[in-house]
Amino acid sequence: MSDPTTSSASEAIEASQFTLQVLSPSPNVPQPLFLELPVTTTVKQLRERIRSSVSTKPPDDAQRLIHRGRLLTRDSETMLELFGEEPVGPIPLFQRYDNNTFIF
Repeated sequence: MSDPTTSSASEAIEASQFTLQVLSPSPNVPQPLFLELPVTTTVKQLRERIRSSVSTKPPDDAQRLIHRGRLLTRDSETMLELFGEEPVGPIPLFQRYDNNTFIF
């Protein structure tokens, strides 16, 4: 039998959503790009959402997401694990193009 306290707490976390602003110098990324996400969204799922929002459909390995100077590389890390309960500022996105150059 599940504990009602634990159950309601996990339901509250899953129901929690936030708005993430993605900033990019790339002309192909709509500005501003705002994404409504559940706090349980993983880095991999975030990349998928970005890909579906950008006309060039950048693959995961061409997206460089940074938070507080740290490259987000752990695909399974959730937004709640990354940001905790703190307010979230914009996330920079840099895209790599075919010639292995990045737009900064």
